[in-house]
Amino acid sequence: MSRVVQETEVAFGESTTVEVAVETEDELGEMELVRIDEQFSPAFADVEVLDFSPGGGNTDAGPDNDELIAVWNEDAETYSVTYEVTLPTDADAGSTFDLTGTIEVGDQEQSLPSGTITGAIPEETSLELRPADATATTDDEATLEVVVIAPDEGVSAFDVEIDLDPIDVAEFVDYELINAAATDDSEIAADGSSVSLDVDLAEDHDPDFGVVVAELVLETANASGTTDLTVDDATVTDTNGADYDLETLEGATLTVQDNPLCAYTEADGTVSTNGLRDAIDAWRGGEIDTNLLRDAIDAWRSGDPVDGC
Repeated sequence: MSRVVQETEVAFGESTTVEVAVETEDELGEMELVRIDEQFSPAFADVEVLDFSPGGGNTDAGPDNDELIAVWNEDAETYSVTYEVTLPTDADAGSTFDLTGTIEVGDQEQSLPSGTITGAIPEETSLELRPADATATTDDEATLEVVVIAPDEGVSAFDVEIDLDPIDVAEFVDYELINAAATDDSEIAADGSSVSLDVDLAEDHDPDFGVVVAELVLETANASGTTDLTVDDATVTDTNGADYDLETLEGATLTVQDNPLCAYTEADGTVSTNGLRDAIDAWRGGEIDTNLLRDAIDAWRSGDPVDGC
């Protein structure tokens, strides 16, 4: 068993590659799986699978970027997965990210070698919405953060214009300031298509790597789809009254969808053995991803009704 981390010191907001490989000679039964579970503490901003072997398996990161699962139902001498992790922008300098994992073959489980990545502060100040790839279910709410990256002189005021397009799957309904305002001239468009945050703070934000200045609340519609949040313009003022020269303005994408796990539940909302078999067949056929298969396995093991089904 091995773990290779390409770079062990990475700037916040930047990425590095991790490869995990396991050798085994066990043969699998029809309903048995080889499963690699990776755990990340704290969570990364993003986890993207680059490669996995053998190719008949499937693998995906968890929705919160704090785990990754790779699953196979075929015999092989070596199982491996390579993925890219992106460090978040709201951690303190010197923060460490622990990577641990397990390999499960049939009903046998072993721990994988651990790894550590240390974060470093970038040199330029910028602004971004987080998470960059947000998800939500229909008829619900989604929350995104407005984050100032590397404000080395703190934050005393900000003026940020954010547009949402299209608005048929979600709209802005509210916002929340993290620190109290001396004056707040923020407003949300009547149709929920944009929000303008115009704030002078009564309580300044101290210098830090990533400062969350506000949270945006969106209400999702009874329809699935994707909408883009674009930062059209932004001014951030430090505690000395000077405006930062913002290097980049990064928006986000919100994907709204029904709970796909309901396709594998019974009338009482639980996932039965038949439902799990259907989920495994759909996964083998490439109809569903590994995240959904993992959710089906967890629901089957717990026996609890699935929310929204």
